[in-house]
Amino acid sequence: MSKDEVLAKSCKDLMLREPFWGFFLIMLNKVWRKDLPTAGVSKQGLNYQLAINEEFFMSLSPDHRQGLVQHECMHISFFHLGQWFKFQNRLIANIAMDIEINQMINSQYLPDGAQLPSTYPELNLQPNAGTKYYYDELMKAEQNKQQTGSSGCPAFDDISEQMKGQAQGNSGNQLPDHSTWEEFEGVGEAEERVMKSQLDRIIKQSADLTAKKRGTVPGCIKDYLIELANVEPPKFD
Repeated sequence: MSKDEVLAKSCKDLMLREPFWGFFLIMLNKVWRKDLPTAGVSKQGLNYQLAINEEFFMSLSPDHRQGLVQHECMHISFFHLGQWFKFQNRLIANIAMDIEINQMINSQYLPDGAQLPSTYPELNLQPNAGTKYYYDELMKAEQNKQQTGSSGCPAFDDISEQMKGQAQGNSGNQLPDHSTWEEFEGVGEAEERVMKSQLDRIIKQSADLTAKKRGTVPGCIKDYLIELANVEPPKFD
């Protein structure tokens, strides 16, 4: 099969397994990019799009292809790209965000080495605790390593050394690659509002289509839609 056929099959398989994420994925523009080592979310005007390295994608198993595209869809729907620039240490923020969403993906569809709370057993990370919690705990581990030479967690120490190497121009093969997120830096407030509005529309449409197919909308998305419906319009004097 061609790369486009393989990607289409991954979308279809995801829709059968997780209808909401399948519909969400179909509504995203998808592009092949050789300058990207793996895959990531990139910018297309006032929209988000999925950018994928063809060679990397074709090297994955069918299950891991599904996991990859679902992972990227979750980064978008969890508004990670807007939050990312607010963190002082963006590499640790990348890891924290991956830990948050990977817990919601069946382990069958995750690649070896996927970032999870269990990746760092000595840190005793709580499950389903959110990006901010994981970021704060990982930053504590990083500070301990800088002060004492070790965080007390060998897996984190390894990642920390890779982060140091990346800062010096050497890439770490275990670090999440979110380099395309830098395309969103400098987005103005008005442009950000438009992009959020576009994303809200995609989330709502995906949820509506899922309900029509008698599929299940993820609980976190249901909660967000409730919040969206209850937002009061601005009041002017």
